[in-house]
Order: sequence, then C-alpha cells, then structure tokens
Amino acid sequence: MKDEGLSRVVSYTSTEGIGYRSAVSEILFHVAIHGGYHRGQIASETRDNGREPLKTDFVIFTRE
Repeated sequence: MKDEGLSRVVSYTSTEGIGYRSAVSEILFHVAIHGGYHRGQIASETRDNGREPLKTDFVIFTRE
C-alpha cells in the first residue's frame, strides 16, 4: 500500500452505533496489536486456573 492509502481517512460505525473516522494506518495498527491484548487475557486466565498457557508468539509458529 502506498503512503496515500495509509493516510486515507475512512468513516465507520461502531457496534454501539457511534460514528467514527480513522486513518487506515491507525486501523491497521489496531488490528496488528489488538490480538495480543486478548492473548494476554487468555494467558492470565489460564494461569489463574493453575495451568501453563501455550506459547502464542508469531515467531514460534514461523519456526514450526
């Protein structure tokens, strides 16, 4: 994607019905990091239940 595409602003509506505008670069950044947030939540819950969570880092999958 060219720089112009990354800086393009798009409009969208949240699941709560609220309208927003964000640059494509901001949306892509959110998509890239948001999964890590949930993986951390799952790992924490797993440890709270006395188990060791699985490795979820992308680099581990590329080594297999």
